[in-house]
Amino acid sequence: MINLPRLRLGRCCLSFLIGLSLVLGTSGLYVPARAAISTAVVQEIIDGDEVFIEAEKAELEAIANFQQTVSTEAARAGLLFSNGAAGRLAPNSSVTVGQCIELQQGSILAVGPANGCASGFEIGVEGTVYVLEIDASGSARVKVLEGSVVVKTEQAPPEAEDTSDEEAADPEATEAEATEATGESEDAGTEDGGEIVVEQGQKLTIATGGRPGFVEALLQEEVEAIIYGVLFDGFSLPLPGMGNLRAALESLYPALDIPNYPGFGRIPGGPSLPGPRLPF
Repeated sequence: MINLPRLRLGRCCLSFLIGLSLVLGTSGLYVPARAAISTAVVQEIIDGDEVFIEAEKAELEAIANFQQTVSTEAARAGLLFSNGAAGRLAPNSSVTVGQCIELQQGSILAVGPANGCASGFEIGVEGTVYVLEIDASGSARVKVLEGSVVVKTEQAPPEAEDTSDEEAADPEATEAEATEATGESEDAGTEDGGEIVVEQGQKLTIATGGRPGFVEALLQEEVEAIIYGVLFDGFSLPLPGMGNLRAALESLYPALDIPNYPGFGRIPGGPSLPGPRLPF
């Protein structure tokens, strides 16, 4: 005689196992892609009016569309991107709207889901605060103030110098000397092939052509130059996540005198200040 309850139970278990195998078998095939940035809205213009979209002078609330370039000369600009990310352009800087925030020259402060890129590398984020700089020689620097980023380069990161013989003699002394010389810490980022993790309080230099250097500590003097410099001083619209940025800076640099910019006074974990709205 067929035991119906056991038969039903067996069928249910079989269906569950088949469904589970399908999920596990296909889960690695689907990776949701971050939506491309389609527009950038000019939210602030300070220190003059020399902000341009392509060759046209830009006014407040002007919109740069996909593949258009926003550039500055003597002026500075605050931008709001269509995916909710925000940025601030330093003088003599230019950025192209696209799959990423593509910096052509100069410096940009990027906040939120702001994937950045330049010639030879890409920066993947989930929401953080970092600075991307490109100098006259084409070398780039990524400086992470809060959160972490993954830098994907066209060339593999450098290998650490083999000092096994010296470490065998005095491993503690050698490690201390290396840390002091490079400014690196034990958790100074993980490197795997062409991907490098850069944590808050760290920086990475990428040479022309996409060859990365080592992850280094971001010194307090460098942070002071950033937060008292052209990417912060003088802007009036608060950026999202500034409370978290303040908390990170206070933790990393206890002696740092943090200016009271708009948004910096929010209690970490409290309600976010409303950001600027898209005009569409």
